[in-house]
Amino acid sequence: MDTHVVTATASGPASRAAAKIAADLKQGLGGKEPALVMTFASTEQPLGEVAPVLTEAFPTASILGASTAGEFTERGDTKGAVCAVAIAGPFKVFAGIGAGLRSSPERAVAQALEGLPRDVQ
Repeated sequence: MDTHVVTATASGPASRAAAKIAADLKQGLGGKEPALVMTFASTEQPLGEVAPVLTEAFPTASILGASTAGEFTERGDTKGAVCAVAIAGPFKVFAGIGAGLRSSPERAVAQALEGLPRDVQ
């Protein structure tokens, strides 16, 4: 299986921008299911509104997000927008979250790893 990497960007209200991102990623993937969708959203685009749209559009993918002070893809940069990258291929993606990184990096990493598989078949 080949690896496919697709990017998209959109602006406007968060739910509409997320829907456009999802549609553009799906079109670019040509029917392939991504293992990972990573979204980068301006603070004007609440991740709490963007992530559920992407989660519904890509139910088998790990959806990760971060806020930004500028969004970009290989086609250029924007402000106040949302961008995303989807990766399809022979991957298994796992994600965790830890808290208190500043006060205890080791504890935050341990929290993020809790419940994740140690071996992948």
